[in-house]
Amino acid sequence: MDEQEISLQELWMTVWKRAWLIACIVVLAMVTAYIASTYATPIYEAETSFLIRTQASGLSLPFDDVGNITGGTNTSRNYVEVLKSRTVMEKAVDRLGMRPGEDWPSVDELRSAVSAQVVAQTDAVRVKVRLADKYLARDLANALVDVLIAHNRDMNQAATRTAREYLAR
Repeated sequence: MDEQEISLQELWMTVWKRAWLIACIVVLAMVTAYIASTYATPIYEAETSFLIRTQASGLSLPFDDVGNITGGTNTSRNYVEVLKSRTVMEKAVDRLGMRPGEDWPSVDELRSAVSAQVVAQTDAVRVKVRLADKYLARDLANALVDVLIAHNRDMNQAATRTAREYLAR
């Protein structure tokens, strides 16, 4: 068997002869990245958080009692699901005076732009809205929390009214 010896100097000279090709590829990649970033639509993210009061503080969702029957409750997750519901989204859109699908994205597109998650080891929920319009993202995030608070208040009032009517019988 013949062993071929590779000289580092020969290898370096081969690379040096092709330096123009390497430089062209680097410049082409830079120009492509610049053009792509220039024409890409920027996406803005608005984030807000809210704290959930527990039953010990006197505020609870009407469906918290159902969790106690089944062996536990997770109020934070309930708030996240209610926040992502179509009902809350439509009320938030109405509160902003928007006509979805005409001047703005549809309700389903807005719902897909919203994410909500429970902050680990806390009673807080973080809401994020990612849209191309930074003002709409900000306003929608705030409107969602406002509508959720109003929705929760209405649900608590309805549960209290039902209990009072039941006791009055």
